[in-house]
Amino acid sequence: MAARLILMTTGPALSHRSMRPMRGAAALLATVALMATACAASPEPVERTPVDFETSIRAALDVLDLDRPGLEPVQQAAEAGDFDAAGEKLLEYYRDRDGVHHPVDRDRLPQRRGRAMSERDRVAADNALAHRFVGQPSYGPKDLGDPIDWSARPVEDNEWRWQLHRLRWWRSLGRAYWHTGDEAYAEAWAEQLLHWVAENPRHEQRDYAWRSLEAGHRAGSFAEHFQYFIDTPAMTPRVLAVFLVSLHEHGRHLTEHYSTGSNWALTEARGLLEAAVTFPEFRDAGDWRAEAVTRLNEEMRRQVHPDGHQRELSISYHVGAMRNFDEALEIVRLNDLADVFPGAFHERLERMAAVVMKLAMPDGRYAQFGSAWKRNRGHAWSVLANWLDDFPREDFEYLVSRGESGRPPQQTAFALDDSGLYSMRSGWDEDAVCVIFKNGPDGGFHSHPDNGTFEFYARGRHLMPDSGVYIYHGDDHWREWFRRSRVQQTITLDERDIAYEPRRRLWQPGDEHDVVIFENASYDDLTHRRAAFFINHETLVLIDDVIGDGRGTVRLHYHFAPGEAAFDHASRTARTDFDEGVNLAVHASSPDGLTLEEREGWVSYQYGEREPRPAFAFASDKSHLDRAMRFVTVITPWEDDPPRLSARVSDQPAAGSDAADVEIAVNDRRYRLRYDLDAGSAEVAPVRDEAVRD
Repeated sequence: MAARLILMTTGPALSHRSMRPMRGAAALLATVALMATACAASPEPVERTPVDFETSIRAALDVLDLDRPGLEPVQQAAEAGDFDAAGEKLLEYYRDRDGVHHPVDRDRLPQRRGRAMSERDRVAADNALAHRFVGQPSYGPKDLGDPIDWSARPVEDNEWRWQLHRLRWWRSLGRAYWHTGDEAYAEAWAEQLLHWVAENPRHEQRDYAWRSLEAGHRAGSFAEHFQYFIDTPAMTPRVLAVFLVSLHEHGRHLTEHYSTGSNWALTEARGLLEAAVTFPEFRDAGDWRAEAVTRLNEEMRRQVHPDGHQRELSISYHVGAMRNFDEALEIVRLNDLADVFPGAFHERLERMAAVVMKLAMPDGRYAQFGSAWKRNRGHAWSVLANWLDDFPREDFEYLVSRGESGRPPQQTAFALDDSGLYSMRSGWDEDAVCVIFKNGPDGGFHSHPDNGTFEFYARGRHLMPDSGVYIYHGDDHWREWFRRSRVQQTITLDERDIAYEPRRRLWQPGDEHDVVIFENASYDDLTHRRAAFFINHETLVLIDDVIGDGRGTVRLHYHFAPGEAAFDHASRTARTDFDEGVNLAVHASSPDGLTLEEREGWVSYQYGEREPRPAFAFASDKSHLDRAMRFVTVITPWEDDPPRLSARVSDQPAAGSDAADVEIAVNDRRYRLRYDLDAGSAEVAPVRDEAVRD
């Protein structure tokens, strides 16, 4: 196999890499004939040259193993110099071959007629006929003209142009063709294939089209397009030849340019595997398959923590990683190659599926830490539905069926210690109360400096959602704004971003109360310890210690869901103010004094979209080098009348020590909360004497 360039990436921020020029006579022939470039690295525009049929078919035959059974007529015609006949025989071979299987099964076409496309596919396919294409989906379709301008960048966000070259609408063209039988869809695909290949050579001046991530997406989808169109009149011998050489070019590219340790690596390896398994006629197919399988097994070990969460610590990318593994499993199973993935691979994959269950909110949406999105109600349960055949668990079945079958999960609290994620809930119905914390390692580009943050959900409403990601590229101000520590539910010193130095100190779930205590060395001179008491699985009490020599203003940042809010500065209390349903109240106290500050707040539930929301912070001055500080925050849902909240922080045990003793009150219910890290225990005890006062 050719020498390889390994890209240690965790996301788009590390994606720009120059590509080496191709070597070898066959590669040069393919490049000249089908990629139509006339130069090596050069600042001059890439030139295009016409490609005649004989050159195309010669290039295709050069990458195929013509000694394979069934290709004898192709080889004989080629040896006789009759390339017209060779092209026809090659097309006949691919239309008639058996023994290679794909999830899109051509034999099902008669049953799929009239039932193959969704309304979304119809819109995408009809837009494609008019050269209106979607890059990054949030921006919608853009007119790229006639002829198509594949270099277009109609929005400032580079993600649009990069994702344009995933060519997603070709799948919609295929489904539209199967649905309607209208040859216009097949003809559009063939024309666009020829044009895309000619206009986008594997060349450094087309690096936006040949990022390894986009190449992986295309390599995995080309086999699907092939299934849709191989039997159409639009699939001529020349189109087939261009298709084969382009797919081979993708395979070569993915063996020379690839990533490790990120979602990119999975997409690239899965695409290479699909190309190898579905086109075993390529001379390199065996090497590609072995390489892809090795990478996927290695990446499962490398980037999926023992607790099951993918290392980038974004639930959206976690689910995407599962999808890549799933598609790899499906293609090898269909082709009797499933033993390439050992038992340990499947065991960790089951843990990945369990993560979706453990970290989903009661309505089946997500906590959107890092580059994540809440998705639609029930999305997590639809993800689990895809895994019921592989992992027929009763708890999965219960959630997928919305409680109609199976059994609810036995636990309501989960600790993912390797990932630093902790979930606690009152139950598994949508009216439950749930809180999810994050205090994990650095997950790279898709992870935010947010250790200590959390989301709070109660009775159908996401009351304290994470800010989200908003945008990756194009507007540096807003990209950085959404990443800042100060817009997460955590503690900052002078609003500086925090580091990732997590440590879990205590995990104590219980029948009535759950407790988790963790620390993060947020700054060189200041550590944040957060003790979270989930009292009666409804009220959240945070005991926050900041420990170290750091001086400046300490702020406890909180953010509500979009809507109205009320702030009582005198009592240091904030609350949401929805007209109907559940609301949330937040009260903070500290012996060192606090002020309540109203802040700028935004939340993004979809890429490229943001909306304002109430945000606030409790601030206190830490002016003594050797002093630790302790804060108590009481957070509780309420309906009808706002609750009366108070907290009292004892001087003993002292702030910064490995113990705490505080009292809080929610209306007439009072509790004493204590923890002792040396003893490894925490306690919640009702108080029935004097009222608790700040």
